[in-house]
Amino acid sequence: MIVPMSKVYIVTQTREQEQLLDAMGAVGVVHVAPIDAAKAVAHEDTVDAIAEVDMAIRILEGITPSGKAPDVSPLDAAREAIALHKAILDEREQLASLHRQADQLAMWGSVELTTLRALKDTGLDIQFYTVQEQDLAGLEAECLEVLTQSNQGVLISVIDRAGQFVAPENATSIPWPAKDLPAVKSEAAMLDTSIKENDQFLAELAVLTQDLKAYRRTLDSEAALCITQRSGIHISSLFALQGWVPSPKAHTLAGELKALDIQAAVDVIEPEEDEEPPTLIQYP
Repeated sequence: MIVPMSKVYIVTQTREQEQLLDAMGAVGVVHVAPIDAAKAVAHEDTVDAIAEVDMAIRILEGITPSGKAPDVSPLDAAREAIALHKAILDEREQLASLHRQADQLAMWGSVELTTLRALKDTGLDIQFYTVQEQDLAGLEAECLEVLTQSNQGVLISVIDRAGQFVAPENATSIPWPAKDLPAVKSEAAMLDTSIKENDQFLAELAVLTQDLKAYRRTLDSEAALCITQRSGIHISSLFALQGWVPSPKAHTLAGELKALDIQAAVDVIEPEEDEEPPTLIQYP
């Protein structure tokens, strides 16, 4: 059976505000309606914490728990999970970029820029060209070495202090790369190690998922309490609150509060035209 509801306006001394709020459930107030809805909101820190914990739970629920749970508070665990998740995404993006660079540098083989610069400092200026395979036999230089071969041609290195090298018409001079393949591979290996370590840290945080869910429920309670506390208004030394009670209790509410040693005035008021009472179902 759906119980008819009445809206009531309750006024008490400010000093009895906390007692009144604590007694709401006991005397049958099933819903507190804010007098000023703009003020009846949870504390900003609580709202932020709820958002962080929700995000962390979504992240950690997709991870298999592993290892020992870190000794951190639920909120710190949530923030750490979010930070690690972002770091892993960024690192994976960087790793994908390095793999693309490695593919582009494959033609250079194991050539290292530090070696090229050291040789240049001694007077050996090494030039690089791509030429067609059929042109290789006719090329002359002090030193000519085939590095790699691809669909675009053959990459060769040339030392030509005597000036005898003549590049074929279809040859292409290749500038030194900004990075060499060994350096890119080394950077990729370090990133891969970091990703694995962060994945393990996340797996350890995932052990705390149930703790985070419990903390989320605590935050809900804190938010609800704050909203209830901010639902009333202070008028001089008085605290006023409005809410909904089962209609049969509306006219006995003041007496019930008095029995709890709370002096309060209770007035049954008409709801706004567009205001819907909360639904309370009473089972026989």
